[in-house]
Amino acid sequence: RHCIHIIVNWDRTDPPENVLHIHGSGDRLIPYSDVKPHHTIQGGSHAMVVFRADEISSVIENELRKF
Repeated sequence: RHCIHIIVNWDRTDPPENVLHIHGSGDRLIPYSDVKPHHTIQGGSHAMVVFRADEISSVIENELRKF
């Protein structure tokens, strides 16, 4: 319940600078049209962390190589 309350009452207008936002274009819980991600997983759903883990890991690894 606490997590849902935090999400529903989120009042931040700008994302923190130190966050890498990876979002799926097929997410129906948090629609893609409502977000501005750094990286998009085409067709990725809200459960893509389970079903598309290799793609997400690749995005994270590429970002870490920049440092």
